[in-house]
Amino acid sequence: MIIKTDRVFHAGDMAADLSVFADTELPVGDRGIEVDHASLQTNLDGVFAAGGVTAGGPYAVNASAAGRHAAESIDRYLRGAPLHGPQPVHVTMHHLSEEDLQNVLSGFERAPRRETQRVDADGFSEVDRGFTDDDAVGEAARCLQCACAKKDNCALRICATEYEADPHKYVGERPPFERELTHEEVVYEPAKCIRCGKCIRIAANAKEALGLTYVGRGFRVKVGVPFGETLKAGLRKVALECVAACPTGALAQREKDE
Repeated sequence: MIIKTDRVFHAGDMAADLSVFADTELPVGDRGIEVDHASLQTNLDGVFAAGGVTAGGPYAVNASAAGRHAAESIDRYLRGAPLHGPQPVHVTMHHLSEEDLQNVLSGFERAPRRETQRVDADGFSEVDRGFTDDDAVGEAARCLQCACAKKDNCALRICATEYEADPHKYVGERPPFERELTHEEVVYEPAKCIRCGKCIRIAANAKEALGLTYVGRGFRVKVGVPFGETLKAGLRKVALECVAACPTGALAQREKDE
């Protein structure tokens, strides 16, 4: 069988043979060629390394990302630009409590993992033929959609990157994960809120009957609807305007099938 393709990633269980670098000036450690992680440049000027020969991760997708990262650094090098541009700030949720985990999983139907079609073949222990169309759709439907709604244009992340903020310098208590889905157009995740007040002002200017306000005091203060009402009750007219103004994705538009 011949399959036409633009790119092929070999993702077998193989490791790079680092012995070929023994007689070079490249520093090779236990995990591979040592590189500057911000640029992927080695100790040799103009020499970059990425993927399996470095500590680039065990998966093909890691190697692909590392290759792109190296290409960007090489482009900077050839243009004479600084190799170390602003490093994007990444913040993850880290450890989830049992309550947090239950809130993350709420609204999603538990479904078993779909198995790919595997057949025996002469000369091979097995051949994996992938998913059927129905199984592929079913497996994709298991996705929890964990990505942030503002992953590409979060104003907080953009500013943190520009000013080289360190999200790990002042580590404190993490607010619990919550997700409110009472509104048919908007999902609200209070833990992402930076209390900028834009949505409060938009609701007030639109003369929403309830609108939004600050609830609580101190570290636990958050934006919510007065009198303990739901987001659906608080935002009857300008929900999508509040989504557009939210800098961090705490308020986000719901997908049609969510």
